[in-house]
Amino acid sequence: MEQYGLAKPERTFSFETATERYEFYIGDYNNFNQMYYICKSGENKVHIVDATIVYSMNLDVTEIVEE
Repeated sequence: MEQYGLAKPERTFSFETATERYEFYIGDYNNFNQMYYICKSGENKVHIVDATIVYSMNLDVTEIVEE
């Protein structure tokens, strides 16, 4: 996990449904494919997500909602 920046991730995100809570760790940015490495808490499977998804998590609600 260390090679992906997930051993001690600087960022996490979580969400809840009516019955479950999910937490994900955000690792290093991959310049080659412009994606971030992520993994679900408690798992060792690494996924990649587009950088725009990670970027959108840093936005304030007022920056997302159209008037």
